[in-house]
Amino acid sequence: MSDETAPRSWRLAGNSFAFVRKGRRWTSPNVMLHTHRKTNAVAAPTQLKPALWGAVGGALALAIIGFTWGGWITGGKADLLARQKVQAALVEVLTPMCVDKFNKATDAQTRLVELKKLTSSWDRERFVRDNDWARFGKDSNSQVVDACASELYKLGS
Repeated sequence: MSDETAPRSWRLAGNSFAFVRKGRRWTSPNVMLHTHRKTNAVAAPTQLKPALWGAVGGALALAIIGFTWGGWITGGKADLLARQKVQAALVEVLTPMCVDKFNKATDAQTRLVELKKLTSSWDRERFVRDNDWARFGKDSNSQVVDACASELYKLGS
């Protein structure tokens, strides 16, 4: 029988255990025997568990009520709402400026007749975009172009 397959035996030797294996003896002082009994490290009061579950339930209820009826919003939703308000303000401010640019053009009346001949809103928006009346800075805002085209279409009525 080899050393690996030799039977092992434990002996209690005073305050330590001795491991005996085929004539050799190793000791490991203060080794505790593992019992199969589970013990709690901290004994909690019996009322603590229901109180903790109540706190979890209350936090969940608070979050649900806050987000549905309380007006709470997430950071992403706040960002989206802010962008929408900025866009609406841009359209509100830049549309009259676009109409003013159109009116200050030398051939405004002939252009207005051309605009009125266009039946599709897509064509009217392209007409406004091509003439750069709705361009402020590098690019033209599509919602400003749309609002400007609809305001210009109402001019001659």
